[in-house]
Amino acid sequence: MAKEIRDILSSFYEVIKGNDKYLRFVFITGVSKFSKTSVFSGMNSPDDISIDDDYATICGYTPDELETNFKEEIVNLAKKTKMGYDEVLNQIK
Repeated sequence: MAKEIRDILSSFYEVIKGNDKYLRFVFITGVSKFSKTSVFSGMNSPDDISIDDDYATICGYTPDELETNFKEEIVNLAKKTKMGYDEVLNQIK
């Protein structure tokens, strides 16, 4: 299944690369963990802006969103790492 998904993504990025002269800015979410893989071989390596301060308001999660959407996971990670909840939350931030 992973190979099939990788092939689909590679085809998608090849289309983007082929239309490069028509594109000024392309914003694709959910790919930062794949940015160093062969998935992008058909396209120039993208810039990962997920931790860039200039884009902080459009990428990532706000502190409130972390606690609202990921509280259970943060609690579990705190238990697993024997850290306090606030300490884990600060590490994530």
